[in-house]
Amino acid sequence: MYHQVDDYEVISEHNVAELKMKVKELLAQGWKLCGDLQIIASVKADMAAPLFTQVMVQAKR
Repeated sequence: MYHQVDDYEVISEHNVAELKMKVKELLAQGWKLCGDLQIIASVKADMAAPLFTQVMVQAKR
């Protein structure tokens, strides 16, 4: 997808609204989405704790 990547960032949040806010901030700074949104829901003490993760890259200029 991106042959000349200058920087790479993995963003994770338990709250999807907070993740969206961070992703939008990086998009405004010129970062690009890399891959799909990943959702992992671990179960601890009979409660699910989802973790939303998005990879972002910045292309070389």
